[in-house]
Amino acid sequence: MIYYDRVLPLNAEQIIKQNYAWLIDYVKKTPELDFQITFNWDKKSPINMTGTSRFSIYRGTSRILSFVFSSSGILISIDAAESYKATCSPANGFFTANGLTQKRFVDYFEQINRNIKKYGKYYITSGGLKNEGFYQNLLNRRYTLNTIDDDDFVIFDREFEFGFSSKIIEQIWNTNASNCIVALRNKAQQNNVLFNNTYSNKSKFDEIDGIGINKHGDLIIIEVKHPRNVEGIAYGPMQVRYYIEQLKKAIGDKSFNPEFYEAIKKIVMQKQRLGILSLPQNWTMPTKLSGKIISYLIVGSMDDSPQLSTPMKNRFHGVKKHFDDKTFQLQVKVCADAGKLDGTLMNYTI
Repeated sequence: MIYYDRVLPLNAEQIIKQNYAWLIDYVKKTPELDFQITFNWDKKSPINMTGTSRFSIYRGTSRILSFVFSSSGILISIDAAESYKATCSPANGFFTANGLTQKRFVDYFEQINRNIKKYGKYYITSGGLKNEGFYQNLLNRRYTLNTIDDDDFVIFDREFEFGFSSKIIEQIWNTNASNCIVALRNKAQQNNVLFNNTYSNKSKFDEIDGIGINKHGDLIIIEVKHPRNVEGIAYGPMQVRYYIEQLKKAIGDKSFNPEFYEAIKKIVMQKQRLGILSLPQNWTMPTKLSGKIISYLIVGSMDDSPQLSTPMKNRFHGVKKHFDDKTFQLQVKVCADAGKLDGTLMNYTI
């Protein structure tokens, strides 16, 4: 069984809104931070669809705080990635409903920022180098919290992935996508496109960095690569094609398609109610998925763009030529100005 569920129970939503409105306001004002909602299905009871939901605060690619709720919306615990819990907690009992106060959270976050040697790899290093998590935050905030009237789409989820009732079902579901990658790579290699050790045997990929929807019901894939990750950029079209195949199968499934759309709609509506997603003015939620997919490979910003050698540029174009979906062709984008925290997407040519 495949599912997609990133919505908090209504009781949990009320707890966040009533008791932690200050936290939402703080995150919205802090460029380093972003929101995430996830659901972990208890695979021991697949019929009942029970599990735990998380309302999390991320700094770049690391989870610095989470509220964990039961399927009925009861607050089970407050936690964070183990490294933060071990070294940055400002006081005993901080990770409890009574111990988590605004002042203590600010102290906690400042301590994380001071420990830049340890945690800079998730956002910005001590030398000022922006990491991939910086760009993920920049884009997600731009198309959730800071939308403008002319925006065509919103991002409704980050680190997107489908859930499955078992590993076997997951493997079966992704077989078509994996087979597609292997077949296209074989053809590319026959045409002298080189693949390094990482990508020469790779046939599957993990979650999508970001996923959005526009007012027409088209799905938007957002795959972010650091501008100095030249190999990641060169083989990026291969990774995006895997995601396209996954989504094509999902929206092509007549029974799952409406379920998938309803899940997306619920996410958008809940994030609006929580104040962590702002729809552009006069933008209304589409009534169904269009069946179209728009794919973006993000490679930094106009003020921090990739420096690919001629061989790596040629490799990118060779990979793109063979892995591009002719119906849903890959578009390369950069952020407008990372230095000014402007994550507006702009066209870019490699």
